[in-house]
Amino acid sequence: MSKWKMPHTSIVRGDFKKELRIGLTPTTKIYMLNIYNKDGETRNIWWPIYFGSAVTEFDSWAFKFYRERNGFTQKHVADAVETSVRTYQKWESGDSIPDGYNLIRLMNILNIDSVQEFIKKEPIVDEKIRVEDWIGD
Repeated sequence: MSKWKMPHTSIVRGDFKKELRIGLTPTTKIYMLNIYNKDGETRNIWWPIYFGSAVTEFDSWAFKFYRERNGFTQKHVADAVETSVRTYQKWESGDSIPDGYNLIRLMNILNIDSVQEFIKKEPIVDEKIRVEDWIGD
């Protein structure tokens, strides 16, 4: 039997302390309600914040986004990772996925903090939920 840790977070609101315990497994998906909504957004949107390894789909958008944000060319990044420009272009376009070693190197070069940046995850709009039903006085 494999063991896994159950992380938790404590939330203090007024005089009440609330605790949330979440068991993370390879199939865990965690969404939070309305945490990234823009001003004036009236829909209730469940935003993805964590997906386990068995339910992840790689999304290469972060390579180009962070490369351009840092002012790097594709050649600069490819040289830094010690790979060909064509290989890097395939990673950036999503035609192939870098192995774990190169992914860590890319994250360091591009200043990417979390592997979660490479996970395809779409928010869920829920017109049926009423936030008022979930929030106490």
